[in-house]
Amino acid sequence: MPGYSLGNGPVHFVTDRTQDVQPRRLGDGKHPGAAYEGDQSSLAANRETYRTRQHAALALINAIDGLSCLPPAGVFYLYVNCGGVIGKRKQDGTALESDGDVVLYLLENAEVALVAGAAYGLSPYFRISIATDLDTIETGIARIARALSQLT
Repeated sequence: MPGYSLGNGPVHFVTDRTQDVQPRRLGDGKHPGAAYEGDQSSLAANRETYRTRQHAALALINAIDGLSCLPPAGVFYLYVNCGGVIGKRKQDGTALESDGDVVLYLLENAEVALVAGAAYGLSPYFRISIATDLDTIETGIARIARALSQLT
């Protein structure tokens, strides 16, 4: 993914398809607020799209035994409390002892990639992104529910 900077700040180096390293800088440094001053007509629709994703994800997550999540303030990811899952046992009898264990279990058994809350100092939580289409969110959370239902 290309890296860019605005104005006179540090230059981010990016690679193109030939893998040549090319420095790029956006803007002339005089108008870093152009994104705020330009056309804002698409923002309302984008906010509604994310609001729909957030509400759907929250409802699905909060319906899963052992998980809970509060609505965040305008972000594209959720921090899900998985404390109710910690201590449960996998099919082989091994207990899930941390949010890291929960995340690894879900990666292996639900094929859903999450980030353990411990990475942010937020145990026992995991982070899930809602920056994708609603079908993918619903499918991923359904996989999480199925995998967690296998725990004892």
